[in-house]
Amino acid sequence: MNNSDNGYPTFNITEIEEAEEQAERDREEAKRVAPIIEQAITYLEHARGREREVIERLGDKPAGAKNFLETQLKHPVPAVRRAVWRAVLGFELGRAIDSREEVEALLSNLVKRNLLQEVAGGYLYAYGRSYQVLPESYFGPPEKAEVKQLLHDLLGAVKAKLLAGLTRLTLEQLFGGKPGNYIMEVPPEKTSNGKWLSGGVLRVASNGDYITPLEAMGGIESAIEKAKDLGARLQVKSLKESKPPFFPRGDPDFGAKVRFLWHIIRRAKRLEDERVAFPERATVTPEEFFLEGKTGVCLVDLGQIVWEEADQQGKVKNRHYSVFFLVRRFETEGIKRLSIVEVPDHLVDLLAPCMGEYEEGEKFQGCPWPLLGILREGRRQCLKALQNAKKAGEIAAEAITEVLNEVR
Repeated sequence: MNNSDNGYPTFNITEIEEAEEQAERDREEAKRVAPIIEQAITYLEHARGREREVIERLGDKPAGAKNFLETQLKHPVPAVRRAVWRAVLGFELGRAIDSREEVEALLSNLVKRNLLQEVAGGYLYAYGRSYQVLPESYFGPPEKAEVKQLLHDLLGAVKAKLLAGLTRLTLEQLFGGKPGNYIMEVPPEKTSNGKWLSGGVLRVASNGDYITPLEAMGGIESAIEKAKDLGARLQVKSLKESKPPFFPRGDPDFGAKVRFLWHIIRRAKRLEDERVAFPERATVTPEEFFLEGKTGVCLVDLGQIVWEEADQQGKVKNRHYSVFFLVRRFETEGIKRLSIVEVPDHLVDLLAPCMGEYEEGEKFQGCPWPLLGILREGRRQCLKALQNAKKAGEIAAEAITEVLNEVR
């Protein structure tokens, strides 16, 4: 915008065309710089921890790579800077990590490097803390969603590794007194006065007589840490009683935490019972429902994904674990429609606005939120699983071909 001779601003559409041309050049530069950034990160990663003689041979190249990265993170062109931040965060959150401690150390390091900041209600959430990418990244909704997915995938992979290393007890076995470790999902629960009790994931150890809390994620984390500090443990046989154990004497905090354990483990048992019952009522598989468009009742289960509710300012106000329910696709007069068949107790309030019948549009358009978003996430997971299976098949075929060639 320029000022004319009479002092009024002038508006010339050629400025828009010029901006579009420049924007295209910016996008091309962003595409060009992204792989270079990845090379620099990989170079530094491989150079880190090498013997002194190797570092001496490399000279000032590692320092040059580090300086290059720091400079590009402050690139003056927003499109290029976004590409740089995406490459760096993609590498960091894509690391092969085995434990919660390693994840917490990684996030702490990203905060120290001024790539993330810890804030209340941030859109990145892990182990009771929330974060966001710094505003100077120029990230918008697509990049924020991408980073959220990367962190979700990382946390899911860590949890899967944890589960794989445990003695897998069902809650029936836990209640029956079988020793071992168990991870359970604790759903939030609405009280009679309308308030919500927090949920999350709980890991416990049982010796057959007593259950001891080990660690937790989500809203129950701080209470479990307090229970551990107090040495709280729960008698296995008390789980079969209709009321929690009562301690007329002793430390009231200790008694309160034992009763808390009783309540959340019983809540987890109700959730597990629902998880067993719901699949039995499905008539089509997720692949048939999401990818083939078949009619019937489908179990929608987001697995490790934590569904987040945000307020009008975009801050997370609630998180939902164990998102699963039954949905039905049916046809009336040649038009496909969708309706929720049944939801577990802890999701009733979340899906209450979505309990009608809706004409199905492309990618579930026509369904209200959050049903629309959850169905799209279910479809995304099915597509990802199909792609992974196809890739695994291609790798297996290549391996077989190599073996056959060697035999010949």
